[in-house]
Amino acid sequence: MKYTLSNRLRFQMTSLLSMKMFGLFRNPSKEKFAALVLRKIAEQGGPTDFVFLPDQFEIRCGSNRGFLGNVYTSYCQAKGAQRDSILNNFVSVMVDLPKHTESRFEEVRADIAIVVRERALLAFTSLLWQLDGVEKPPKIQAEPISAWFAKALVIDAPSYMSLASEEQLSGWGCPPYELYALGLQKLTDAKAPAFSADNGVFRGTWDDDYDSSRILIPGIFDDLPLRGKPIVTIPNRLTLLVAGSEDTNAVRRMLATAEEIVRTKAKPQNPAPLVIRNGDVFDYSVPATSPIFNEVERAKRLAALFYYTEQKERLDELYEKNGKDFFVATYTLNRLDSGAHISCAVWTKGGAALLPVVDEIVFVDTDRPKGQNVVARVRWPVAAKFLADLMLDTEMFPQRFYVSSFPSPEQLLSLLSKSRE
Repeated sequence: MKYTLSNRLRFQMTSLLSMKMFGLFRNPSKEKFAALVLRKIAEQGGPTDFVFLPDQFEIRCGSNRGFLGNVYTSYCQAKGAQRDSILNNFVSVMVDLPKHTESRFEEVRADIAIVVRERALLAFTSLLWQLDGVEKPPKIQAEPISAWFAKALVIDAPSYMSLASEEQLSGWGCPPYELYALGLQKLTDAKAPAFSADNGVFRGTWDDDYDSSRILIPGIFDDLPLRGKPIVTIPNRLTLLVAGSEDTNAVRRMLATAEEIVRTKAKPQNPAPLVIRNGDVFDYSVPATSPIFNEVERAKRLAALFYYTEQKERLDELYEKNGKDFFVATYTLNRLDSGAHISCAVWTKGGAALLPVVDEIVFVDTDRPKGQNVVARVRWPVAAKFLADLMLDTEMFPQRFYVSSFPSPEQLLSLLSKSRE
């Protein structure tokens, strides 16, 4: 059939309207996306007894589970063939998941790689297992490298990627330090350093889900024209940003970019800055006199805010299920007129609570009239030192302290006196 210009336009508009009617241009709901994933798993010969748990937004088959949050976000942000790739990669993992948990070392040796992951992510996974009533959940092999990050091992096979557990390492009979060295060598050999530059801020351009993990590669920043030591942020797995410690304007721009990525992009981690010294990773801090002190401290506290908020949600759900009457205190972040940021939590008289580690504890006496019930504001180090007998470390991550007894008036007066010293 031969189309005139007007007929061709009419045909294209009709086709677009038809596609829109059938939802081809819209993002699927979470329920429809989960149904799509389950259908694809079945089509590829995977387990047919996966079930969808909408409250957790995950699919599960026995002890195997797949969290849909990140893949759903990535899928909705992508278009066309990229959507198919994201979906098929995830489905391939789920299809092969039951097969690889008991793999022998010889079968996975060539697929072992090292990654950087959030320590909170590993802790929250354990909380989810507790919600499911699993008494002995698998424990991921990981070693902390900073306040918020850890290095871990993954099996990166052609059709799946999974974090290695301590149980797997025990079965392999190979010490962790040898596996970390093996994984680091694979990561080092995979691709040469590749960065783009933007006014003093350099960004890794590998785009292969290992970008953030490459901070572990010795000498990776040696050829960059950095002024000072490498200061890095890894706001998600696909992003590695680096600037020189002596270029404060570049560090400021880097932190702003990292915060924007955390808030808007898929697979967010956190914007807290790190410094690389002699190949090792450390949390980055600057003195109060530094022109970027407020920006650095904000990034570190935002990381804590994100993780404590999610932890509170998980704990509230767990305690409600178990019938425990624990108050999980909120981590609050406030910006002062000076531009500085301060984190706070409330210690209330009359009930048990789990306090996050903050800059300042606000003591509230519920026996006093409203408006007069805030009886003290005390810096955390002072309270932790002089009220140690009232604060029990729960050994959670992020760290929380269990408190049940409210300080006496004499203790509060002493705390206020110590705070002024």
